[in-house]
Amino acid sequence: SMAAQIGKLPGVREVAPVFIVMDVQYLGVIYGIDYPRFDGLSDGFTFLSGEPLSAPNDALADDLAAASRHLRVGEKLTLMNHEFDLKGIVVHGKGARFFVPLKTAQEIAGAENRVSMIYVRSTGDTEALRAELVKRFPTYRIRSTEEYMSLMTSNSLPELTPFINSFVGLGVVISFLVVLLTMYTMVLERRREIGVLKALGSTKLE
Repeated sequence: SMAAQIGKLPGVREVAPVFIVMDVQYLGVIYGIDYPRFDGLSDGFTFLSGEPLSAPNDALADDLAAASRHLRVGEKLTLMNHEFDLKGIVVHGKGARFFVPLKTAQEIAGAENRVSMIYVRSTGDTEALRAELVKRFPTYRIRSTEEYMSLMTSNSLPELTPFINSFVGLGVVISFLVVLLTMYTMVLERRREIGVLKALGSTKLE
């Protein structure tokens, strides 16, 4: 219902509700989409093989997921403990590894008429449309694509840098100790040879 309200606003070209599900077996992100609307957000999916979603049990996989799981168009695919027909393989970069029909994802998750997020494509002035959406829906987080993408960088996670630095420091210390242990072990194993050399008159430099 909210997607329908947004679609009536001036400056809106396309509205695409998305239901997000995590496949716990393979730790992959699955988007439940209304295919024509989601495809209309940008230049659409780039198909490497296959064709668009057309049936409730159809699914799309991006090229990374297909390569890692050795998937081929026409095969059976299990997602969310549900069997799908792999209809096509697309180029990655659309937000998820797998795409299934919106209603199917909602039914499997027991969340009919609910969505996780709504993508909106403007006719031109994105910031003006965003300001209007913020005014009409003040209780929801509304971000532009640039802002949303910036959240995926390490700069938006201030706790990440100390965490990484701590692990790097720990790695340096462990490496140093391993080198010292190796040298100490080598000296212990050659004490007899060192003693013989010293008895023959060898110096430390020799």
